[in-house]
Amino acid sequence: MSVAEASNSIEQAKHGGDHSSRAAQLQARENEQKALSLWIKGATFQQIAAAGFGIATASGAWHAVHRALARIPKQEADQAREAQRARLQAVRMLLESCRD
Repeated sequence: MSVAEASNSIEQAKHGGDHSSRAAQLQARENEQKALSLWIKGATFQQIAAAGFGIATASGAWHAVHRALARIPKQEADQAREAQRARLQAVRMLLESCRD
């Protein structure tokens, strides 16, 4: 085994497999799409991470959603962001009305 092969093998062991394989890339994209779908439906990044499909942290969920948004047409991404903004604004208004 060459030094490069050994190094790659160590990296795979540390990170749970060969993330550069086509299958791993396809799975990552699928997970990103699932994360985006949950986010569009109103899930928090923590809820997305807890959904159990390969994203372990809220930060990882945030990154997955943003990668998925970057891969879809700009108009669709803008619509998804606007829907999320409107949802957050509605929650904010509800909270403000409860304080009064």
